Amino acid sequence: MPTQRDVAKRAMVSVATVSRLINKKGYENYEKTTSVYSFITDLERVCDMYRDLCNHVQSKQIKFSKEELKLFEDANKLLEILHHLFYKFNFDTLYEFREKQIAATKTAIKLLQSKKGDMVVLYSLLSIVEKLRHMTEEIF
Repeated sequence: MPTQRDVAKRAMVSVATVSRLINKKGYENYEKTTSVYSFITDLERVCDMYRDLCNHVQSKQIKFSKEELKLFEDANKLLEILHHLFYKFNFDTLYEFREKQIAATKTAIKLLQSKKGDMVVLYSLLSIVEKLRHMTEEIF
């Protein structure tokens, strides 16, 4: 789970600003408020998507094909790269993220078009990958 430092780096504000915003105390700069809340909202959506996907997999006792498992691993790797970007930002890592995101999107679309595997799982993974892309769009 991201820390206040992660959120502050992404929103380009101080950790103190993030703390004030989260605790709703004494900060009136609405430009900073919007960027921090936007990032927090995006992170919450990704977490909700993972939760819903895991609940679906558990309730249906789905067994992943090799392709689905690889796509799941790729989505997790994207989240890990995004996490590393905020601790130590560099453009090489950002480009690695973008390349892996494009490859994961193509794989998900190919699997959806082939109609092999669980469509809910595939669509959920595609949505997660696209949401993670959205979180880095401002940088590109």
